[in-house]
Amino acid sequence: MRQVNPMAPMNLDSILQDFDDIIIARGQAYFENGLVTSLEEKRPGAFTAIVEGTEDYQVTVVLQNDECADLSCDCPYSGNPYCKHVVAVLLAINEMKSRATSLASNARPKDARPAFNPLDTLDSLSKSGLLSLVREMAGELPDAYDWLRLRLAPAQDETKLYRKQIQKSLQTNSKRGYVEYARTSDALRGAETALSRLQVLINTAPWQRSLDFSVMLLEESMKCLECCDDSDGEVGYIIVSCLNCITELYDKCVSRDVEAQQTAFFQRILGVAASPLFSGWNEWNETLLTLCTRIADVFPVLRDSLLKLREEHIAVYIRAKKDSDSYALMVEQKAYFKMLQRWQGEEQAWQYALSNIGNPELRMYVINAFCQKKQYQEAVRLCIEGERQAGRLYGLKAQWKERRYQIYKKTGDMPAIRALGEELLLGGDDAYFEKLKELYPPEEWKCKRNELLDSLETGSGRQRAYLPILLREGDKTRILRYAQQNIDHPFHNIYSLYQYLLPDYQAEVRSMFYQRILNDSAHASDRKAYQAVCEGIGAYATACGKQLAEALIQKLKADYPRRPAFQDELLKSLSALHSGKQKQKANL
Repeated sequence: MRQVNPMAPMNLDSILQDFDDIIIARGQAYFENGLVTSLEEKRPGAFTAIVEGTEDYQVTVVLQNDECADLSCDCPYSGNPYCKHVVAVLLAINEMKSRATSLASNARPKDARPAFNPLDTLDSLSKSGLLSLVREMAGELPDAYDWLRLRLAPAQDETKLYRKQIQKSLQTNSKRGYVEYARTSDALRGAETALSRLQVLINTAPWQRSLDFSVMLLEESMKCLECCDDSDGEVGYIIVSCLNCITELYDKCVSRDVEAQQTAFFQRILGVAASPLFSGWNEWNETLLTLCTRIADVFPVLRDSLLKLREEHIAVYIRAKKDSDSYALMVEQKAYFKMLQRWQGEEQAWQYALSNIGNPELRMYVINAFCQKKQYQEAVRLCIEGERQAGRLYGLKAQWKERRYQIYKKTGDMPAIRALGEELLLGGDDAYFEKLKELYPPEEWKCKRNELLDSLETGSGRQRAYLPILLREGDKTRILRYAQQNIDHPFHNIYSLYQYLLPDYQAEVRSMFYQRILNDSAHASDRKAYQAVCEGIGAYATACGKQLAEALIQKLKADYPRRPAFQDELLKSLSALHSGKQKQKANL
């Protein structure tokens, strides 16, 4: 026998009277175990919630005058009339409304005395009273003591104390040397406090002190990465913020200083970049090296040390021969090449590019240089070599083919242009269809067009270029064939193609809609899938008429009587069709 709270602010007993007792018992167990989450009143009387189960399900409840106007859940339950998830949410709403009623009845009267606020009494305390209170608080509360120690630390001890506080936060929240996801925010509290302090120091302290503090925070934050679950990127945020602070510190306090001061700043930053601290974190390391490059642009004496560090990094990546380091190697080589261009001239940069032609960006530089010298044969040779070396990197391979195509156009080699354009088209780039069209006389193009479309239609992996071409060309015969062959395609199907086929192929469109909706209905098992079916019925009504759509809805209602969620969505679709008819009559 189900129990309903007689003091409840909604008529729960009336709402649940058609539910099976077993469903109510299961729903009550879900509610009591706290499985109803994210309960929210979207608008007065309209609630949504998530109920955790074998999966998370979304429940919607609409109340009018404390009676149920609508209930829905996207779970696959096919019993009658509703599921345990709905019951659990109804009980949660009931509790929410009861709590709100209780709070309202216990609200403080207007003439009641305001709640005591201890902060309001601080102004009335004497100096000795305040000191006594602070000492007592620091003795009783460890966090208060730590805060005072950091806040009042002498300048020479500040960096050391903040380092200890960061380490303490990390150790307190770690288990066997690792910080789990749920405790990462607490573990980083010391680092976040230090970041706030750094942002103050940049504007108030000598730059040397601020830089020492920045390096400390950077070192400790990088160590956090080794032992924290940083799924939300909280550690990464602190590191990036710290790097931004270092750049800001240079711009505000050092960039206009004398050479000796800027050299000291450069050497400190270069030392951090050279340390193992950033091993494997190339993007962050690059931020420091970019700042060093800015300084070396102004003071040539610093350039050799920066070039040497780049060379060391490149040598490490080459010796390692790891696929994971290939991108980092390319970045280092590109940066080194640009420094050579600026500092040692084009000839040095040219020789370096030639000796490192395996880097795609350096290869492109050499190809462009050969083209400027009108040495097109060498440029084509390097493109073809790049295609071979690209292997299965199809985007890179296409890049070299496209560059070769541009070179052929410069030389006017028509047979090569046509052959490579066709190769790029059949490789999936539909833009080359229009380019090829311009290369043939109209009569010759008619034959070539059909040949190309036949190859695209039947070729494996080529259809991503095929459909866009058909739609641009308005080739209804081929579009129809494509739609019939891809009746169950998730994207390019009759739902998106019918407008290109009407009015010429009405019967075929009607047949494909009917088949697709029946197929989708047979495989649907939750409310989201049912809603997708009903969206398809809406498109069917637009394309083929509301009368046919209504007939299909009635068939589906008869075919699936034990799917209450589907029945509910079908009724909504039917109602939408009827309201559309009424609006049309009103407009007439």
